[in-house]
Amino acid sequence: GGRAGGCEATCDFMSGAKPTIFFAGGGTGGHLYPSLAVAERLGDAVEPRFFCSLKAVDGRVLEPTGYRYTRLSVRGLGGNPLGWPGFLYRFKSSQWVARQELREAGARCVVAMGGYVSGPVVYAARGLGVGVLLVNLDATAGRANRRLAPMADRVLSVYDEPGLGVAYEKIGFPIRDAARATERREAGEGGKPTLLVTGASSGAKTINEAMMELAERGELGEWKVIHLTGMGRAEDVRRVYGERGVEAEVHEYVDGMGELWGRADAAVSRAGAGSVAEAVANGVPTVFVPYPYHKDAHQRLNVERYERAGAAVCLTDAIDRRENADRLGRVLREMRGERAVLAGMRDKLRAFAGEDGAEAIAGAVRAVMGG
Repeated sequence: GGRAGGCEATCDFMSGAKPTIFFAGGGTGGHLYPSLAVAERLGDAVEPRFFCSLKAVDGRVLEPTGYRYTRLSVRGLGGNPLGWPGFLYRFKSSQWVARQELREAGARCVVAMGGYVSGPVVYAARGLGVGVLLVNLDATAGRANRRLAPMADRVLSVYDEPGLGVAYEKIGFPIRDAARATERREAGEGGKPTLLVTGASSGAKTINEAMMELAERGELGEWKVIHLTGMGRAEDVRRVYGERGVEAEVHEYVDGMGELWGRADAAVSRAGAGSVAEAVANGVPTVFVPYPYHKDAHQRLNVERYERAGAAVCLTDAIDRRENADRLGRVLREMRGERAVLAGMRDKLRAFAGEDGAEAIAGAVRAVMGG
């Protein structure tokens, strides 16, 4: 790995100033929370800064941390070939902004967490000789990671992913302390079992609709529900639960997920890599409903090994409210009716409670910086 900004970085290092590292990723909490986990492990030894997207969720996640962050205008290309001129303009503009920030800060390392935000930052870092560490979080590497992997000093991957096209080191998923349960109550303590429902940082419209349908059918009366709806979506869910007498807490967004995982007997969740890793690390039997619009179906692949072992359930999102409610209702009735089902899933989840990748990434950051 190299140093940016010539004398700036060298003089800061010699004077005892904290080295500055940048994390690149955004657009969803799934690209940001792993970076925060690594920053926790690095502690006061470095000054972490962030490059993120213009999406509201990025500010919602980063603002409470107190870390400095810079929003970049780059957006994903999507499947529209006519979008190339706009994509290239935003990419180049973001690369210029990133280059200025990296140089002025005397950046020692860039940690790219994948997604479109990583692209211009990695290109800027390479132009300045700044060390680059690329982290692949998903079971199927995205287009950005496949393109950027050959440019990185080191590549780490949570999953075995030959699509990266380069040698990589296998790690566990990096999980924040705030997403780990510090206490775990006994299953079913206090009467009704607790069902945690989450669409991750942005919420999940189809999961919200399926749960409202189940409430209207009277199928949630034997659960206490904690439901994270996503921003601007809580009012309808809260109203339906109230009208149907469902014992529920409804939140748009919760940062400290560890407390909720610690209260949950079971969960319904999207299947982003971070959501899957949190459910597994906290030992919560979960019904995963992967995001239905990804062409590569990588959220389903994130769950595959746990489903195969009987440690999780994976349902296809039919996008239809009633059909999703039919599928989800059947699984929840089985979980609620047979205590042995939940107990068996919890036992199988323990076999997957492996090493947290945040410390491995922090160690790689130190190595890229030179110690």
